[in-house]
Amino acid sequence: MNILIVGAGKVGSTLAAYLSREDHNVTIIDQNDTAIHRASDTLDVMCIKGPGAAPSVLREAGVEDADLVLATTNLDEVNMLCALTAKRLGAKFTIARIRDLAYTDDLPALQKDLNIDAVINPEYATALEISRLLRFPAAANVDTFFRGKVEMLGIRVQEGDPMVGIPLSDLFRRASSLSILFSAAERKGEVIIPNGDFVPRVGDKLYVTGSPKDLSSYLRTLGRDLPGIHSAFLIGGQPHRPLPVQDAPLHGGAGNLGGEQRGTLPPALRVPPRGSHSPRGRYRPGALALRALHQQRRFHRSDRAG
Repeated sequence: MNILIVGAGKVGSTLAAYLSREDHNVTIIDQNDTAIHRASDTLDVMCIKGPGAAPSVLREAGVEDADLVLATTNLDEVNMLCALTAKRLGAKFTIARIRDLAYTDDLPALQKDLNIDAVINPEYATALEISRLLRFPAAANVDTFFRGKVEMLGIRVQEGDPMVGIPLSDLFRRASSLSILFSAAERKGEVIIPNGDFVPRVGDKLYVTGSPKDLSSYLRTLGRDLPGIHSAFLIGGQPHRPLPVQDAPLHGGAGNLGGEQRGTLPPALRVPPRGSHSPRGRYRPGALALRALHQQRRFHRSDRAG
């Protein structure tokens, strides 16, 4: 694939490193001399100096033949303009890094109006991943599907677990009313699609799929300790613009990853930050996180109603 990356910062350089190792033709555009020289010296990519949203620079980079354009600068406006210009010049697929809630509050309309194929927000994605791990402390990793309605947990089988030595068919009978599925197992580096005769051993990693509620209930029936997390201390974050909070029993907030993480924490978790100007939590930054919290609760309510 011919891939064009605008912005040679941390995100752009990391993407370029991964993509170039997969034998893609990668071109980087950046205005900063230091960033361009660093990318040229350390990566197997073509580097072009100039403003990434300028049509002349994009044409020089071969945008008309690009299969993918990634706009990853630190400025949302530049990324949106770059994606719009690249698409009009012939790029097949565009992705823009957009972090501000003011732009992403109505994401479908934004993508339609500016003809952007996809939008990414690394800080928001990181906050959501931390939130999922906090909800399932016993899981090694948590993956989500269908906008959070279905999740897959990776669970390491430990010495003393009740599931050790018991076929999966018997484990299913213990919770026949729950909608869960043992979708895969990993044993000594080998991936196995298990059937009812599969017997978990110590050291295996089991992947269980189901709704968040059913997964939590099933893990408890297996005797896995799921300790509740009732307090957290977040360090770091730059303030976003404050917004009114509705249905959010959390206090104050930081910004960027700190604020976004606070907004995505489970409802029972209280995080009173230092320097909060609103003890009741009526106004707080971390705007992207508030939308995530609102959506998470809406989905959970719909599940209960169903």
